[in-house]
Amino acid sequence: TVGFVYSPSYVPGLSVGLDWYNIKVENRITAIGASYVANQCFIQGDSNYCSVIQRDPVTGQIIQLSRGNANLGEMETEGLDLAISYRLPRTAYGQFSIRNETSYVDKFRTRSTPDQEWNNYAGEYFYNRVKSNTSVDWSLGNWNATWGFRYYSPVKDQCWDAQEGIECSLPNYDSPTWGTGGNKLGSVVIHDLSVGYKTSWDGRFLFGINNLFDKSPRVVYSTQADASSVDADSSLDRFFYVRYNQSF
Repeated sequence: TVGFVYSPSYVPGLSVGLDWYNIKVENRITAIGASYVANQCFIQGDSNYCSVIQRDPVTGQIIQLSRGNANLGEMETEGLDLAISYRLPRTAYGQFSIRNETSYVDKFRTRSTPDQEWNNYAGEYFYNRVKSNTSVDWSLGNWNATWGFRYYSPVKDQCWDAQEGIECSLPNYDSPTWGTGGNKLGSVVIHDLSVGYKTSWDGRFLFGINNLFDKSPRVVYSTQADASSVDADSSLDRFFYVRYNQSF
């Protein structure tokens, strides 16, 4: 990893940080599920996984599948992390500041054995190429507020029906996760708002709303959650909360 932080003297309150990373892990030991075993056998053609699947000799249906911990070979990821913050000059209307943290993933790839081709998942669902958090902070006296928004870049998801072309905008896409066919999902932006007040007795009230505009989650078909077909990155609904902290 390599990075730097720059705070120019000619722009008071500005700070810019940039980090590049390239991380490689070998001999990964992790838990695997039935879907991973099936995909590695039928999509990737890995005989090591096909050997743990047993079929009924008459019907051809899968009657047994071994899963558990496995050596998943190598994993490599590379990308950039950018952090920018700027505190504006104080005014009669309060102190304002802006913060942004953005992550870009150039590659997130794995392979089960050294003689296999790399499978790059960057840009597919759950592996967004770009994620960004931005917030605008304000304070005046005992009051403060924060407005923030979370950005998730477009991703490719599994088709609902690749053969019929239903929810399948990329019919020729070849995925290392589910095979042929893909459906592009657009970007998502979720807004959050909070307002706080500090009391004279060292207490602090905070009222907030997550998912301010009640953005509905995307429907995905390659979700990591077994019991849900909605985007795990997104809020299910608008969420209100009230918090009180007391310092002693």
